[in-house]
Order: sequence, then C-alpha cells, then structure tokens
Amino acid sequence: MKKILILIICFQSIFMLSLADDGFEDYKKKSVKEFSTYKENLEKEFKEYEKIQKEEFKNYKEDIKKNWENPKVSSKKVYVEYNNDYTERKTVDFEKGEIIIEKLVDKKKDEKSIKKEFAKSFSKLIIEDTNTAFEKNKYLKNTEKRMNKKLKKKQETKKALPIITDIYLEKGEKDTKKVAKIAIAEAKKNKIQTEKSKIKGKKKVKIKIKLPKDYKNKKALLYKEDIRKYSKKENIKESLIYAIVQSESDFNPMATSYVPAYGLMQIVPKTAGADATRKLYGKIKILTPKELYDTENNIKIGSAYINILYYRYLKNIKDPKSRMYCTIAAYNTGAGNVAKAFIGNTNIKKAMIKINKMSSKKVYDRLLKKLPYDETKHYLERVTKREKEWKVAIK
Repeated sequence: MKKILILIICFQSIFMLSLADDGFEDYKKKSVKEFSTYKENLEKEFKEYEKIQKEEFKNYKEDIKKNWENPKVSSKKVYVEYNNDYTERKTVDFEKGEIIIEKLVDKKKDEKSIKKEFAKSFSKLIIEDTNTAFEKNKYLKNTEKRMNKKLKKKQETKKALPIITDIYLEKGEKDTKKVAKIAIAEAKKNKIQTEKSKIKGKKKVKIKIKLPKDYKNKKALLYKEDIRKYSKKENIKESLIYAIVQSESDFNPMATSYVPAYGLMQIVPKTAGADATRKLYGKIKILTPKELYDTENNIKIGSAYINILYYRYLKNIKDPKSRMYCTIAAYNTGAGNVAKAFIGNTNIKKAMIKINKMSSKKVYDRLLKKLPYDETKHYLERVTKREKEWKVAIK
C-alpha cells in the first residue's frame, strides 16, 4: 500500500512539474510578445513625433517667409522669436554676445518713433521668461499640443526662468524703471540700419545691441544649484556638466536644433532622452519640447545620460581620463562611433580592450584623428578645454 502511495505522489509531482514548465513557457512567450508589442508601439510613437515635428517646422517657416526673405529660426546658441503677425523679429546670440531687433515699419516712419519702438521691444525682451518664449513659438507650441494629445498627457505649466533678465537685473529684482532706462539708453546709442522690405509700403529697420561683457558668467550662475544637485546625484564632475552645457547651448535655455534636440544640454528625445528616462523611471518616456525646456529637468536628463555613458556603456575603460574623453565624444556622436575610432566597427566591448592598452594621451589623439565626424573632433577639443577651465572656476 505504501509503495502504491509513493508511486501516486511521484506521478502527481511529475505531472505538476510538467504543468509548471508549460506555465513558465507560456509566461515567457507572453512576456516576449508583450515586450515586442511595447517596442513596436514605442517606435511608432517616436516616428509620429518626428512626423509632427517636421510638419510643424515646415508650417512655421512658411509663415515666416511671408514677411521675411531669410526665415531665421532658433538654433543651439541663438534664440529667435517673432511677434504674432511676424512683423518683428528678436534675436539673442548667446555665442557672439549680441541682440538684434528687426521690425517691418511704414516707409515714412521717422527715426525718433522707431527708436521708441525699439526701446519698448527691448524692455519686453529683458523681462521675458522661458514659458512666454515657448508660447510665442508656434512650431514648439503646436508640436507640444499635438504630442500631448497623442500621448494623452496633460498640458503642464513648467518653472519659468529668464532668457536674459539675469544678465541685466539681480536675482528676484523686478525694477521696471531700471529696465526702461536700460532699454532707452541702448536704443539711443545704437545706430538704426534700414533695408528694403518685400512688403509694399514697408521698410525693414534693425538695431544691434551688445550684451554686457560678463553675460556668460551670469547665465552660468543661474544653473549653479541644478548642476551641483545632479552632479552629486549622478556622480559626475560639475566641471564636465558645465563644459557640456556651454558647448551645447552657451547657456541658452531655449536652445533648439532640428535633429531635433532641445534645451541646455541638447537632449534628443529618441536617444539620450530614451536612455535617461529608462534609467530614471524604469521605462522609456517620450519627452516633449516643453519638458526639455524646463531647465532643471534638462540638466537632470543630461546628467543621467552622462552617467549611463560613463558608468554603463564605457565602464570597462580603466583609465578615468581615457573614459572621460570617450564619454565626451559619445555624448556628441554615440558610443558606437567612439568604437569605430579604435577598431573600425561599432563593437564597444572589443574597442575597450584596445583602449585599455593605450595611454590617455594616445586615446585622446586617436579620437581626434579617427572619429567619423569632424564635428565630434571639434566638440571633444572644446569640451575638454572648457572642463579644465570650469574645474578652476568653481573651486
């Protein structure tokens, strides 16, 4: 009887194990299928994002072309805005340190009236913040609106930071009389340039204003707390974050490139944005333009991406200097292209074996010689130089 009982128990155990194996296989298949579906949906959403961006950018440029022969738009280091009817254009060049205000005015308008208008326009620009700037840009605003609808996201109000207010006023200062005084003085001392306009009965008038000499330091100071915070959180040197921000945007909070990449650290939603959000939130999030013009969020995402490059993709590079050089290059062009500089293909594991046999100087020289793109070579030189300068500046 005991033998029969033991046999029954054994058969039951084998049967249950068989069921468990079948259940695990079913679970595995289901998980693989779900992940595959998730990836496909994500890829579709990114493609839709790119389509929306292209459409809205095209529409935006077409609107500008109606009044301006040269449809100038914002770039990494240059902020450009238009008024509602595209009769005024303001440009802040954070690299050259100059502001250009252009207007389409009546051909008969006298210089005194034009100077008054320029002073008024400059006053508004001084006190403008990032939220206002975003709302004025139809390309960004419409892209955001369509993406939020697609992703079922709520429109959120982000923390507003100044475009150039911090260059002219102390933190928290709201002295409108001081702003008016600065604007009137600049309008008076700078010469008006006049050009022909494509609009009948109009002329194009332009004024150039130099930014104060210490403007870059003042802009950098605005992001000091956020850079320090995420430097500690991600175990990345402050000096490296400063150097990357300066090289990517020259501290322009509305930096835009039509890769597309957004904000201070020029985050590309599909690459750096995807990697960083997976690290920070456990899954990939599609970051909209407004989320990346939130300067703290931009620094958070950018710092997380540097961490991924340094501590994950390139973690087996033993020499810290060599790893930093490769991280800088990878931030610009991706880890695969860094591998190409050493072994001719994108196998980063094999490339790291070769890198570890070289001195940091030889690694740097090799990158400058063999990186696939000149842009990345110049980028590596700039960031490396600036990282050393910032190391001294923030001591």
